[in-house]
Amino acid sequence: MTLNRLTRTVQPPTAPFEPFTGPWEPVERQLGTELPQDYKDIVRLYGRGQFMGLLYVNLPGRPDLRGTLEGELALAGEMVNYGVPVPYRVWPQPGGLLNVGLTEFNDRIFWLTEGAPSDWRIVVWDRALQHLETFDCGLAEFLAGLAAGSITPAAFAGRTLPGEPAFQPGPGTPGLIWPGGQGVDPNSEPARPGIEALARVVSPPANPFQPFDGPWKRVEAYLGTALPQDYKDFARLYGRGLFMGVLIVHVPSIDNPNATLETQVRETSYWFGKGADLPYPLWPRLGGLISFGVTENGDYLFWLPTGAPAQWKVVFWDRGLSEDDCFEVFDCGMATFLAGLADGSILPRGHAPEDLEPVEPLFEPYA
Repeated sequence: MTLNRLTRTVQPPTAPFEPFTGPWEPVERQLGTELPQDYKDIVRLYGRGQFMGLLYVNLPGRPDLRGTLEGELALAGEMVNYGVPVPYRVWPQPGGLLNVGLTEFNDRIFWLTEGAPSDWRIVVWDRALQHLETFDCGLAEFLAGLAAGSITPAAFAGRTLPGEPAFQPGPGTPGLIWPGGQGVDPNSEPARPGIEALARVVSPPANPFQPFDGPWKRVEAYLGTALPQDYKDFARLYGRGLFMGVLIVHVPSIDNPNATLETQVRETSYWFGKGADLPYPLWPRLGGLISFGVTENGDYLFWLPTGAPAQWKVVFWDRGLSEDDCFEVFDCGMATFLAGLADGSILPRGHAPEDLEPVEPLFEPYA
Protein backbone atom coordinates (compact mmCIF):
# COMPACT_ATOMS: atom_id res chain seq x y z
CA MET A 1 0.00 0.00 0.00
CA THR A 2 2.89 2.36 0.77
CA LEU A 3 4.45 1.75 -2.64
CA ASN A 4 1.07 2.37 -4.28
CA ARG A 5 0.88 5.69 -2.49
CA LEU A 6 4.31 6.63 -3.84
CA THR A 7 3.49 5.64 -7.43
CA ARG A 8 0.23 7.62 -7.26
CA THR A 9 2.04 10.68 -5.88
CA VAL A 10 5.20 10.39 -7.98
CA GLN A 11 4.59 8.84 -11.38
CA PRO A 12 7.34 6.35 -12.31
CA PRO A 13 8.96 7.03 -15.69
CA THR A 14 7.76 5.00 -18.64
CA ALA A 15 11.40 4.36 -19.56
CA PRO A 16 13.46 4.36 -16.34
CA PHE A 17 17.17 5.14 -16.63
CA GLU A 18 19.33 2.17 -15.61
CA PRO A 19 16.75 0.47 -13.36
CA PHE A 20 18.09 -2.26 -11.11
CA THR A 21 16.17 -5.52 -11.40
CA GLY A 22 18.61 -7.85 -9.67
CA PRO A 23 20.01 -10.24 -8.92
CA TRP A 24 19.81 -9.18 -5.28
CA GLU A 25 21.73 -12.07 -3.74
CA PRO A 26 25.24 -10.64 -4.43
CA VAL A 27 24.23 -7.19 -3.13
CA GLU A 28 22.71 -8.51 0.08
CA ARG A 29 25.58 -10.97 0.56
CA GLN A 30 28.12 -8.16 0.37
CA LEU A 31 26.13 -5.94 2.74
CA GLY A 32 25.40 -8.81 5.10
CA THR A 33 21.68 -8.06 5.29
CA GLU A 34 18.45 -8.28 3.39
CA LEU A 35 17.12 -4.99 2.07
CA PRO A 36 13.60 -3.56 2.34
CA GLN A 37 11.18 -4.60 -0.39
CA ASP A 38 10.03 -1.03 -1.04
CA TYR A 39 13.64 -0.08 -1.88
CA LYS A 40 13.87 -2.97 -4.33
CA ASP A 41 10.63 -1.84 -5.97
CA ILE A 42 11.78 1.80 -6.14
CA VAL A 43 15.07 1.09 -7.91
CA ARG A 44 13.22 -1.22 -10.34
CA LEU A 45 10.36 1.16 -11.14
CA TYR A 46 12.20 4.50 -11.06
CA GLY A 47 15.81 3.64 -11.84
CA ARG A 48 18.43 6.33 -11.52
CA GLY A 49 17.33 9.94 -11.25
CA GLN A 50 16.28 12.81 -8.99
CA PHE A 51 13.24 13.03 -6.73
CA MET A 52 11.66 16.47 -6.24
CA GLY A 53 14.63 18.19 -7.89
CA LEU A 54 16.64 17.49 -4.78
CA LEU A 55 17.13 13.90 -3.71
CA TYR A 56 18.88 10.86 -5.17
CA VAL A 57 18.33 7.25 -4.13
CA ASN A 58 21.54 5.23 -4.36
CA LEU A 59 21.15 2.25 -6.68
CA PRO A 60 23.02 -0.99 -5.90
CA GLY A 61 25.34 -3.17 -7.90
CA ARG A 62 28.59 -1.19 -8.31
CA PRO A 63 30.64 -1.06 -5.11
CA ASP A 64 33.54 0.49 -7.07
CA LEU A 65 31.54 3.62 -7.96
CA ARG A 66 30.42 6.53 -5.84
CA GLY A 67 26.76 7.42 -6.09
CA THR A 68 25.82 3.76 -5.57
CA LEU A 69 24.45 2.01 -2.50
CA GLU A 70 27.70 0.19 -1.75
CA GLY A 71 30.01 2.93 -3.02
CA GLU A 72 28.68 5.60 -0.62
CA LEU A 73 28.71 3.59 2.61
CA ALA A 74 32.22 4.36 3.86
CA LEU A 75 32.19 8.11 3.17
CA ALA A 76 28.64 8.53 4.50
CA GLY A 77 29.68 6.91 7.77
CA GLU A 78 32.67 9.23 8.08
CA MET A 79 30.54 12.29 7.26
CA VAL A 80 27.83 11.63 9.82
CA ASN A 81 30.48 11.15 12.52
CA TYR A 82 32.59 14.19 11.58
CA GLY A 83 33.24 16.19 14.74
CA VAL A 84 30.81 14.09 16.81
CA PRO A 85 32.22 13.40 20.29
CA VAL A 86 30.23 10.16 20.66
CA PRO A 87 30.13 8.52 17.20
CA TYR A 88 26.86 7.24 15.84
CA ARG A 89 26.65 3.58 15.06
CA VAL A 90 26.96 3.02 11.34
CA TRP A 91 26.51 -0.09 9.28
CA PRO A 92 27.64 -2.88 9.71
CA GLN A 93 27.31 -2.25 13.46
CA PRO A 94 24.03 -3.70 14.78
CA GLY A 95 21.24 -1.15 14.35
CA GLY A 96 23.67 1.22 12.61
CA LEU A 97 22.90 3.87 10.00
CA LEU A 98 23.02 2.61 6.41
CA ASN A 99 23.16 5.28 3.71
CA VAL A 100 20.48 4.92 1.04
CA GLY A 101 20.42 8.38 -0.55
CA LEU A 102 21.66 11.94 -0.59
CA THR A 103 20.59 15.41 -1.66
CA GLU A 104 22.21 17.81 -4.08
CA PHE A 105 23.76 19.53 -1.03
CA ASN A 106 25.20 16.21 0.23
CA ASP A 107 22.73 15.84 3.08
CA ARG A 108 22.40 12.12 3.74
CA ILE A 109 19.40 9.81 3.87
CA PHE A 110 19.93 6.75 6.08
CA TRP A 111 18.05 3.67 7.13
CA LEU A 112 18.04 3.07 10.87
CA THR A 113 18.59 -0.67 10.69
CA GLU A 114 16.72 -1.71 13.82
CA GLY A 115 14.51 -4.78 13.55
CA ALA A 116 13.48 -6.47 10.31
CA PRO A 117 14.22 -4.60 7.03
CA SER A 118 10.49 -3.90 6.65
CA ASP A 119 10.66 -2.00 9.96
CA TRP A 120 13.66 0.17 9.10
CA ARG A 121 12.98 3.87 9.59
CA ILE A 122 14.39 6.81 7.64
CA VAL A 123 16.90 9.22 9.19
CA VAL A 124 17.86 12.51 7.49
CA TRP A 125 21.27 14.00 8.29
CA ASP A 126 21.58 17.76 7.82
CA ARG A 127 25.19 18.34 6.76
CA ALA A 128 25.09 22.06 7.61
CA LEU A 129 23.91 21.59 11.20
CA GLN A 130 25.13 17.98 11.62
CA HIS A 131 21.69 17.11 12.94
CA LEU A 132 19.84 13.80 12.66
CA GLU A 133 16.06 13.70 12.24
CA THR A 134 14.19 10.39 12.38
CA PHE A 135 10.95 9.66 10.53
CA ASP A 136 8.74 6.76 11.55
CA CYS A 137 8.36 5.38 8.04
CA GLY A 138 10.18 3.50 5.31
CA LEU A 139 11.72 4.87 2.14
CA ALA A 140 8.62 4.74 -0.08
CA GLU A 141 6.44 6.47 2.49
CA PHE A 142 9.15 9.07 3.11
CA LEU A 143 9.39 9.92 -0.60
CA ALA A 144 5.61 10.03 -1.00
CA GLY A 145 5.27 12.30 2.04
CA LEU A 146 8.05 14.55 0.78
CA ALA A 147 6.29 14.93 -2.57
CA ALA A 148 2.90 15.51 -0.96
CA GLY A 149 4.27 18.01 1.55
CA SER A 150 3.27 15.95 4.59
CA ILE A 151 6.94 15.26 5.43
CA THR A 152 9.22 18.28 5.72
CA PRO A 153 12.73 17.52 7.04
CA ALA A 154 14.39 20.42 8.83
CA ALA A 155 17.41 19.86 6.59
CA PHE A 156 15.31 20.90 3.57
CA ALA A 157 14.01 24.11 5.15
CA GLY A 158 13.90 27.04 2.75
CA ARG A 159 14.16 24.86 -0.35
CA THR A 160 11.33 25.01 -2.84
CA LEU A 161 10.47 21.56 -4.15
CA PRO A 162 9.34 21.65 -7.77
CA GLY A 163 5.85 20.42 -8.56
CA GLU A 164 6.52 18.63 -11.84
CA PRO A 165 8.15 16.39 -12.68
CA ALA A 166 8.36 14.92 -9.20
CA PHE A 167 10.90 12.43 -10.53
CA GLN A 168 13.40 13.18 -13.28
CA PRO A 169 15.18 10.12 -14.71
CA GLY A 170 18.83 10.66 -15.54
CA PRO A 171 22.42 9.61 -14.98
CA GLY A 172 22.38 10.50 -11.31
CA THR A 173 24.29 12.65 -8.89
CA PRO A 174 26.59 15.15 -10.65
CA GLY A 175 30.19 14.57 -9.75
CA LEU A 176 29.51 11.07 -8.42
CA ILE A 177 28.35 9.02 -11.39
CA TRP A 178 30.77 8.74 -14.29
CA PRO A 179 29.48 9.54 -17.79
CA GLY A 180 27.54 6.60 -19.13
CA GLY A 181 26.56 5.42 -15.67
CA GLN A 182 27.07 1.84 -14.61
CA GLY A 183 28.60 0.78 -17.91
CA VAL A 184 31.79 2.82 -17.44
CA ASP A 185 34.68 1.77 -15.28
CA PRO A 186 36.42 4.89 -13.86
CA ASN A 187 39.70 3.01 -13.85
CA SER A 188 39.53 2.81 -17.64
CA GLU A 189 40.05 6.58 -17.95
CA PRO A 190 43.49 7.54 -19.30
CA ALA A 191 45.92 8.13 -16.46
CA ARG A 192 46.86 11.77 -15.95
CA PRO A 193 50.33 12.89 -14.90
CA GLY A 194 50.68 12.94 -11.12
CA ILE A 195 52.92 14.96 -8.84
CA GLU A 196 55.97 13.84 -10.88
CA ALA A 197 54.89 16.30 -13.60
CA LEU A 198 55.30 19.15 -11.15
CA ALA A 199 58.38 17.83 -9.35
CA ARG A 200 60.33 17.74 -12.64
CA VAL A 201 59.73 21.48 -13.08
CA VAL A 202 59.57 22.66 -9.46
CA SER A 203 61.63 20.66 -7.00
CA PRO A 204 59.95 20.01 -3.64
CA PRO A 205 61.72 21.70 -0.71
CA ALA A 206 64.19 19.65 1.26
CA ASN A 207 62.44 20.71 4.47
CA PRO A 208 58.78 21.46 3.73
CA PHE A 209 56.96 23.72 6.18
CA GLN A 210 54.01 22.03 7.90
CA PRO A 211 53.53 19.25 5.33
CA PHE A 212 50.36 17.20 5.64
CA ASP A 213 50.40 13.43 5.23
CA GLY A 214 47.01 12.65 6.71
CA PRO A 215 44.88 11.36 8.12
CA TRP A 216 42.70 12.36 5.17
CA LYS A 217 39.43 10.93 6.49
CA ARG A 218 38.69 14.08 8.48
CA VAL A 219 39.25 16.39 5.52
CA GLU A 220 37.34 14.24 3.04
CA ALA A 221 34.48 13.66 5.49
CA TYR A 222 34.05 17.41 5.92
CA LEU A 223 34.15 18.09 2.18
CA GLY A 224 32.00 15.06 1.39
CA THR A 225 34.32 13.75 -1.29
CA ALA A 226 37.62 12.02 -1.85
CA LEU A 227 40.43 14.30 -3.06
CA PRO A 228 42.86 13.93 -5.99
CA GLN A 229 46.08 12.04 -5.31
CA ASP A 230 48.29 14.75 -6.84
CA TYR A 231 46.90 17.20 -4.27
CA LYS A 232 47.63 14.78 -1.42
CA ASP A 233 51.16 14.33 -2.74
CA PHE A 234 51.59 18.10 -2.99
CA ALA A 235 50.50 18.58 0.64
CA ARG A 236 53.02 15.93 1.74
CA LEU A 237 56.00 16.96 -0.42
CA TYR A 238 55.64 20.74 -0.60
CA GLY A 239 53.63 21.70 2.48
CA ARG A 240 52.76 25.34 3.02
CA GLY A 241 54.45 28.00 0.94
CA LEU A 242 54.38 30.45 -1.94
CA PHE A 243 54.41 29.18 -5.52
CA MET A 244 56.14 31.42 -8.11
CA GLY A 245 55.95 34.28 -5.65
CA VAL A 246 52.23 34.70 -6.29
CA LEU A 247 50.14 31.59 -5.59
CA ILE A 248 49.13 29.71 -2.45
CA VAL A 249 47.74 26.17 -2.44
CA HIS A 250 45.64 25.56 0.68
CA VAL A 251 47.01 22.63 2.68
CA PRO A 252 45.21 20.90 5.57
CA SER A 253 46.62 20.89 9.09
CA ILE A 254 46.35 18.57 12.06
CA ASP A 255 47.10 21.36 14.54
CA ASN A 256 44.64 23.95 13.21
CA PRO A 257 42.04 22.50 10.83
CA ASN A 258 40.02 25.73 10.99
CA ALA A 259 42.72 27.73 9.17
CA THR A 260 43.29 25.49 6.18
CA LEU A 261 41.65 23.87 3.18
CA GLU A 262 38.29 23.15 4.81
CA THR A 263 37.80 26.74 6.00
CA GLN A 264 38.98 28.21 2.71
CA VAL A 265 36.54 26.03 0.77
CA ARG A 266 33.65 27.08 3.02
CA GLU A 267 34.46 30.80 3.03
CA THR A 268 35.16 30.99 -0.70
CA SER A 269 31.85 29.31 -1.51
CA TYR A 270 30.07 31.69 0.84
CA TRP A 271 31.49 34.84 -0.74
CA PHE A 272 31.13 33.66 -4.32
CA GLY A 273 27.58 32.57 -3.56
CA LYS A 274 26.68 36.15 -2.61
CA GLY A 275 27.45 37.37 -6.12
CA ALA A 276 25.62 37.24 -9.41
CA ASP A 277 24.50 34.07 -11.14
CA LEU A 278 27.52 31.86 -11.75
CA PRO A 279 28.10 29.41 -14.61
CA TYR A 280 28.97 26.69 -12.08
CA PRO A 281 27.44 25.51 -8.81
CA LEU A 282 29.56 25.83 -5.70
CA TRP A 283 30.44 23.45 -2.89
CA PRO A 284 28.64 21.91 -1.00
CA ARG A 285 26.41 21.20 -4.02
CA LEU A 286 27.35 17.91 -5.63
CA GLY A 287 29.62 18.67 -8.56
CA GLY A 288 30.10 22.24 -7.31
CA LEU A 289 33.43 24.08 -7.53
CA ILE A 290 35.85 23.38 -4.66
CA SER A 291 38.43 26.07 -3.95
CA PHE A 292 42.01 24.90 -3.46
CA GLY A 293 44.17 28.00 -4.04
CA VAL A 294 44.40 31.77 -4.40
CA THR A 295 46.84 34.31 -5.84
CA GLU A 296 48.06 37.52 -4.25
CA ASN A 297 46.00 39.33 -6.92
CA GLY A 298 42.79 37.78 -5.62
CA ASP A 299 42.38 35.20 -8.38
CA TYR A 300 40.99 31.83 -7.25
CA LEU A 301 41.73 28.25 -8.27
CA PHE A 302 39.02 25.59 -8.09
CA TRP A 303 38.51 21.95 -8.84
CA LEU A 304 35.60 21.06 -11.09
CA PRO A 305 34.70 17.81 -9.29
CA THR A 306 33.01 15.81 -12.02
CA GLY A 307 33.83 12.11 -12.16
CA ALA A 308 36.70 10.43 -10.36
CA PRO A 309 39.02 12.79 -8.43
CA ALA A 310 41.89 11.78 -10.73
CA GLN A 311 39.91 13.29 -13.63
CA TRP A 312 38.94 16.60 -11.98
CA LYS A 313 39.71 19.69 -14.05
CA VAL A 314 41.13 23.00 -12.82
CA VAL A 315 39.04 26.16 -13.04
CA PHE A 316 40.82 29.52 -12.82
CA TRP A 317 38.76 32.56 -11.76
CA ASP A 318 40.33 35.84 -12.84
CA ARG A 319 39.08 38.76 -10.79
CA GLY A 320 40.21 41.22 -13.49
CA LEU A 321 37.93 39.88 -16.24
CA SER A 322 34.25 40.44 -16.89
CA GLU A 323 31.60 38.14 -15.41
CA ASP A 324 31.23 36.42 -18.77
CA ASP A 325 34.96 35.62 -19.09
CA CYS A 326 36.28 35.30 -15.54
CA PHE A 327 36.04 31.48 -15.34
CA GLU A 328 38.50 29.48 -17.45
CA VAL A 329 38.59 25.67 -17.45
CA PHE A 330 41.84 23.73 -17.93
CA ASP A 331 41.59 20.06 -18.88
CA CYS A 332 44.28 18.91 -16.48
CA GLY A 333 44.85 18.17 -12.82
CA MET A 334 46.35 20.49 -10.23
CA ALA A 335 49.93 19.24 -10.53
CA THR A 336 49.93 19.58 -14.33
CA PHE A 337 48.38 23.05 -14.07
CA LEU A 338 51.05 24.27 -11.64
CA ALA A 339 53.82 22.75 -13.75
CA GLY A 340 52.39 24.51 -16.81
CA LEU A 341 52.39 27.85 -15.00
CA ALA A 342 56.02 27.32 -14.03
CA ASP A 343 57.31 26.33 -17.49
CA GLY A 344 55.09 28.79 -19.37
CA SER A 345 53.01 26.21 -21.22
CA ILE A 346 49.86 27.32 -19.35
CA LEU A 347 48.83 30.96 -19.15
CA PRO A 348 45.38 32.04 -17.98
CA ARG A 349 43.86 34.27 -20.65
CA GLY A 350 43.62 37.35 -18.43
CA HIS A 351 47.37 37.38 -17.79
CA ALA A 352 50.38 38.50 -19.79
CA PRO A 353 53.52 36.33 -19.70
CA GLU A 354 55.30 38.83 -17.47
CA ASP A 355 52.53 38.46 -14.84
CA LEU A 356 53.75 34.95 -14.06
CA GLU A 357 57.47 35.23 -14.68
CA PRO A 358 59.40 32.63 -12.68
CA VAL A 359 60.56 33.85 -9.27
CA GLU A 360 63.35 31.93 -7.61
CA PRO A 361 62.84 29.78 -5.73
CA LEU A 362 59.80 28.61 -7.66
CA PHE A 363 58.39 27.27 -4.41
CA GLU A 364 59.31 28.95 -1.15
CA PRO A 365 58.27 27.22 2.07
CA TYR A 366 56.83 29.45 4.76
CA ALA A 367 59.20 30.01 7.61
